[in-house]
Amino acid sequence: MKEKYGYYFRWAVTVISIIVVGVLFFFFIFRLDTILGFFGKILSILSPVILGAGIAYLIHPVVDSLEKYLSRFFRFCNVPIRITRFLSKAISITLSLGLLITLIGVLLSLVIPEIYSSIVKLANDLRIYGNNIYAFISNHLESNPELLSSIQTVLDKLYASVTDWVNNVLLIQAQNLMSALTVGIIGATKIVTNLVLGLIISVYLLISKERFTGQCKKLLYTLLKPEKANVALYIFRRSDRIFGGFISGKLLDSLIIGIICFVGVTILNMPYPVLISVIVGVTNVIPVFGPYIGAIPSALLILIVSPKQCLIFIIFILVLQQVDGNIIGPKILGDSTGLSPFWVVVSILLGGGLFGVLGMLLGVPTFALLYFLVKTFSEYCLKNRNLPTASLCYCRIEKIDPDTGHIVFFQKEVPSKKSAQHARSSKDLLDAIDAASSKSKKKGVPPSKEIQEEKEP
Repeated sequence: MKEKYGYYFRWAVTVISIIVVGVLFFFFIFRLDTILGFFGKILSILSPVILGAGIAYLIHPVVDSLEKYLSRFFRFCNVPIRITRFLSKAISITLSLGLLITLIGVLLSLVIPEIYSSIVKLANDLRIYGNNIYAFISNHLESNPELLSSIQTVLDKLYASVTDWVNNVLLIQAQNLMSALTVGIIGATKIVTNLVLGLIISVYLLISKERFTGQCKKLLYTLLKPEKANVALYIFRRSDRIFGGFISGKLLDSLIIGIICFVGVTILNMPYPVLISVIVGVTNVIPVFGPYIGAIPSALLILIVSPKQCLIFIIFILVLQQVDGNIIGPKILGDSTGLSPFWVVVSILLGGGLFGVLGMLLGVPTFALLYFLVKTFSEYCLKNRNLPTASLCYCRIEKIDPDTGHIVFFQKEVPSKKSAQHARSSKDLLDAIDAASSKSKKKGVPPSKEIQEEKEP
């Protein structure tokens, strides 16, 4: 029966699968709003779980570090192993969540009221600052009345726009935020409930992290063959390293920059130190463009008060960003993404254009993961074909003979196997190619498998 009807059964399964895929594609195209609404409802229901998973993912490095040191301490005190595991895990989770809640509490109780008072002061003193700017320009352009008139016209329009934005947008939003924090927070039961449930779920996830990890690996090896499951685990580990290292490192880097900015602005006696520090610190989360996005509105706020202090602030921000880019950032982040500056800019522009500010933040690690997957697949295929994996090796290649597998360079010959084995980098390999080309003028070269494969730096 199997031999007689197996062929027809396979054709029936194929036809049914095509029909099902066609129906699903039809509903996806013509019922897109309904599908998005359904998934949006699911995400809304699972928002406490997502929040808890995010909290657990962000603080689990701190929990692991504390647990390691506490375990050493309890073992040093000759505490039994079972009690040591329980106490170290419980204390590390409690301390980590306590630190997180304390930071959020400090932010809400100290920083936000200062920001609100700075916005109110800015709205009240805006006319005084405008008059100071008018007087400054008039004193320096008395000899050129036409230019003075043109600049005053532009400043009138700018002043009207800034006043309207501060009074009708910025001040109203700040008042709504303060009222929500002082009066309406109790009524916002959904937010409070989601936050409490998220904290509880994060505790469960951190406690049962090993069990959940084991269950996921068990399911993975159940569904896939060991070879493919090993590759999937490697990809998951690399993804965790890219996303976790970048996000947690960038948040810590932005916090440090915000604190340094607050100290520097306070020492330089500039206006709105808390507001400016928060703007600089928050926008610093966005790679490459973040420092400039935060520096421009901050400089404009200081410019309204004092043009001289604005110039000093710009110099200070440039120095601070150089310190961050060359000292603080590399120490914290390292090379967590492995992307060149070109691909970083591309990922930020693409992510920001598609998903806004969140896309600008997550675009870099997402693109880094895609870059890693493409690079790994490319190197895997090249190794199977006995071809070198270093990108610089292909700069001199004119073609590869499809029949013999010989590499033909542009008047250059592949080095001997001995010299290729001594090449420690792609640059050394290219130097060996140059040396080999001076000994021979052949265009055909030995098979490419004689090239020592080098990892791309």
